[in-house]
Amino acid sequence: MGTAETPWAHEKSWREVREYLDSGNDMAILPVGSVEQHGPHMPMGHDAFAAHHVARDAGQRAGVLVYPTLWYGWTNNHMALTGTVTLRPETLTAVVTDIMASLLYHGFNRVIVVNGHRRANLAPLEIAVNQMRQRTGAALAVVDVGIIAFDRIADIRTTPPGGQGHACELEASHALHMNPHLVDMEKATPQSSNPEPEWMTGHHISDPAVDAPRFFYPKTVEEYRAEIGDQGQSGDPTQATPEKGRAFHEAVVERLIGVIEYIKAREVNVRHRPAPFED
Repeated sequence: MGTAETPWAHEKSWREVREYLDSGNDMAILPVGSVEQHGPHMPMGHDAFAAHHVARDAGQRAGVLVYPTLWYGWTNNHMALTGTVTLRPETLTAVVTDIMASLLYHGFNRVIVVNGHRRANLAPLEIAVNQMRQRTGAALAVVDVGIIAFDRIADIRTTPPGGQGHACELEASHALHMNPHLVDMEKATPQSSNPEPEWMTGHHISDPAVDAPRFFYPKTVEEYRAEIGDQGQSGDPTQATPEKGRAFHEAVVERLIGVIEYIKAREVNVRHRPAPFED
């Protein structure tokens, strides 16, 4: 891919991108994350780091160009704690739409959006991808880091039901694998959720060991603040290890490479390439 085989588009010259397209490669990956509180033990950029590292590793192995990570997402409930930044969902949809339109304008035919902000970004991202696919015919997809290897979590976890949530065993493990210097496990405390709830609601319904009906009922910022106090996490990060994080990371990268191959095999006929400055 040129430039010491880096998968990152922003580390290449524009001519190298043109050479990439001229060689028959027509796919790009766009990582999207969030800047939000992840308890006292993890960095606020974890979700962006997750998308960033997963997209980088899959792009490197599959020979696919990766565009710079979009660090901000839709995370209004986490505004309950200091430092979080949220976009409006329609803003996220518009930004991702403009990025995809720019790529299609230059000749890309396939784009995979990698979401590191588990589930919460999905609605605005899926709207962007769906609308652009209907409008252009391009092969566009969304891969969620928290969903694509959801079945593998059961093999990796060691906490009992209630141990997964936000800044939990699995997310803290992934952070220890990616950025151990940014994780302070001395500040990690168990905040296990109810292992036998009547319902599982909201965005963070990611514990496969909890047997309960799942539906979307978002908390207000005030409700969420009252629930999490000054801790900011749910689940149990105290059993996090780099080894669990690596196992999860590799499972996600492997699945993303599978999606890359699936999208590469789709027939595509881009019938419209509107630039963001055109109607």
